[in-house]
Amino acid sequence: MLDQLLPEAFSAHLDDFAALNLYDCIESLLQALGLTAQADAYLQRFQDLALTHTLRKNSDLRTFLAWWKDHENDSDTSIVVPKGENAITIMTIHKAKGLEFPIVILPLCQWKLSPKSSQTIWAATTQAPFDQFSTLPLKHGKILNDTFFAHAYQRENAMTLIDNLNVLYVAFTRPTQRLYVMTQAEKKPSNSLAFISKLLYDTLRYFAYAEQFDIKSGIFAHGKPDAPTHKTAENTTAETLQYPISRNYTQAVAVRNDEQRYAALLDPRQAEAIRIGRKAHLVLEKLKRPQDIDKTLRQLQTKGLIDEADISAVHKRVSALFDEPKVREWFDPQLWDEILCEQTILKEKSRRIPDRILLKGKKAILIDYKTGKRNDEKYSRQLNHYAQWLKGVGYTVTEKYLLYIGEQETEIIQIISD
Repeated sequence: MLDQLLPEAFSAHLDDFAALNLYDCIESLLQALGLTAQADAYLQRFQDLALTHTLRKNSDLRTFLAWWKDHENDSDTSIVVPKGENAITIMTIHKAKGLEFPIVILPLCQWKLSPKSSQTIWAATTQAPFDQFSTLPLKHGKILNDTFFAHAYQRENAMTLIDNLNVLYVAFTRPTQRLYVMTQAEKKPSNSLAFISKLLYDTLRYFAYAEQFDIKSGIFAHGKPDAPTHKTAENTTAETLQYPISRNYTQAVAVRNDEQRYAALLDPRQAEAIRIGRKAHLVLEKLKRPQDIDKTLRQLQTKGLIDEADISAVHKRVSALFDEPKVREWFDPQLWDEILCEQTILKEKSRRIPDRILLKGKKAILIDYKTGKRNDEKYSRQLNHYAQWLKGVGYTVTEKYLLYIGEQETEIIQIISD
């Protein structure tokens, strides 16, 4: 039954998934289930959590599933929306204490002003025989108003009323420009002040703002709804990164061998240059034009792929690449009909992801970025494969380039062979 519902790619690689570590397994599942066609902030956040779990704890699937069961509803596992992002923040009134927002929407202003009937209150009395106890647990209810515990009952009601009014005060004082409140209309006239909606209704109907309250429509409007103003937050804007978040994981991240470790120990400066070069590679994979360097760095920082401490060095390294006229040409949108960054090319059940494809009509230029030791022969074969695949979808590849991002210098190698 499941084989009929699930994609063939899932069933065909079921045994392979079991052999992968946690992060590889999740990314492969997303590919097999066809969930990578569009960027999804929830899936990306889930992958972030899986990667963090792998780095801080282990990559065991059962351990992660046990952790997820305990933490899936925690606020720490929610999507992180940077300040200034064009999005709605959903939170409880209690969590909003001390914060302010241009616009606040209170969608269900409908809570009770009295204690719950199932609530237990603790009370004491000097009346016998209950004076033998320091305190007694009592079920809250009107019946207590006719007992020795009437004072405790009334005090509990008063304190609950004050607490609920404080909650209303917090909600009403969060917005700086607009407040929208939605509550339930009164169905039948009543003298009971059981819900906050009744308090709002009576306040608007009988007090200072009665003339602005349209009882028939149930709408109260006060003030002029000018267009909301907000500070531009260009330096904090984040965008959902497009899939694939990484390439084949084994290609995107390589574990250093002993030789590399020794090199890092013997020459820390060289190791640092290599590390910054790899970060620069990440930026180029997402970059459409030089003016977007800062924006792309922020996106990668939001994803946890670049640290704040590295931003300046990576920015300098990427900017230096544009000293090359050919590189400037590749990143000039006015010269091309379309620029594709990390665009997946599908052929039967396989996929390839060149770093950059420049399209002009039915002609294409292929560019792949490389760091570390040069290997023209291997990388040339890779580019030639890309070219054949593009040819299969109707494009003629006129030029192919390798861009080596060295420790300090930049090398451009044009691939001639087919």
